[in-house]
Amino acid sequence: MDAEQPVSRSRTYINRAGAYRHSIAVVTIHKPDTMLERSSHKSIAVAWFVLASIACVAVAAHPLQSQSSSRIDSVPELDSAHLLGTLAALAADSMEGRLAGSRGGEKAGAFLMREFTRFGLQPLTRRFENPFTGIARMRERSVSAVPPCQAQRGGALSSPAAGRCAPTPPNPLVSGVNLVGIVRGTKYPDRYIVVSAHYDHLGIKDGRVYNGADDNASGSAAILAIAEWAVTHPPLNSIIFAWFDGEEEGMVGSTEFVRRSPVPLDRIAANVNVDMVSHNWKGELFAAGARRYPVMQPLLDSVQTLGLITLKQGHDGDIPTDDWTYRSDQAPFHARGIPYIHFGNEEHADYHAPTDTFEHIYPGFFYRSARTIADFVRLLDRGLDPVAAARAR
Repeated sequence: MDAEQPVSRSRTYINRAGAYRHSIAVVTIHKPDTMLERSSHKSIAVAWFVLASIACVAVAAHPLQSQSSSRIDSVPELDSAHLLGTLAALAADSMEGRLAGSRGGEKAGAFLMREFTRFGLQPLTRRFENPFTGIARMRERSVSAVPPCQAQRGGALSSPAAGRCAPTPPNPLVSGVNLVGIVRGTKYPDRYIVVSAHYDHLGIKDGRVYNGADDNASGSAAILAIAEWAVTHPPLNSIIFAWFDGEEEGMVGSTEFVRRSPVPLDRIAANVNVDMVSHNWKGELFAAGARRYPVMQPLLDSVQTLGLITLKQGHDGDIPTDDWTYRSDQAPFHARGIPYIHFGNEEHADYHAPTDTFEHIYPGFFYRSARTIADFVRLLDRGLDPVAAARAR
């Protein structure tokens, strides 16, 4: 394709398992001559896309009006403009891929804290920022033409590439900043639900920004919207909202949070973790965890019957390659016996690729996913007694 020619791309947005379809054409203007022009043109295109996405969400939400019931009326209303705007901001090139400990990560954290101040979220401790240093348990490594060295007798190193080899480095230390706020419970202020999402991603590799729109600007934006709703609809139990850093390095931020918990661990009754909730053309959102914690099943059943999206269960079984339990920030909570539900969509072609951009999300699906998760949090807060009892056993 000639980069000098205008490019038109169509994207179909699907709500409620494909019951409604709406197409929007996005036109990319001519190839700019300077980096400044490229940045300006992309910003204009993204801004236009945000506005078009908000319109798409408004149209996609219309079928809900026919589901007249008190159950629909009880679902938290989230601000779709802020929801999509937050995702777009976190996934912008200016955030430089939000790598833990990087300038882009600091920018993302500063943006989120401005939002906390805007709607009145309170810090759990003296400050929202909870810095940490931990050991990376896995790391995205660039593909190298030099294979790793292999130890042989006598301590010598050999490699298949005619003696050329790259020593395998030890797991590095990762520094980052968790952002932690709280909405105090009106009835059980000393009993906690942790609602979490990681806000870091992969940074810049080979000169390309890995924006991480779905992974995990979407989860960060979703729990921000839920936190804003909770501030004006105080829960019965205290809800800790945690934006974890260093997840891409092996859940480092969440591991440090649990290891040095700012509240007694035995008072944390449950974790709701949100990771990748904006990119599924079939309109399918997965909830993992009820197989390990059956006490969560009635709550999921109630949300499932709502029908905002197709809520499926799985990815929490005995097949290691299909088990999400240890693949996101619910892992440290599960390791301490804290019941969890992990909401996410399945991996897609843009996963961990520089094409995971705002333009490739499904806005209607994202909005409905966020409302579905918000409803689960609301029901969990109201029905926390059996979950807390199961936690105590």
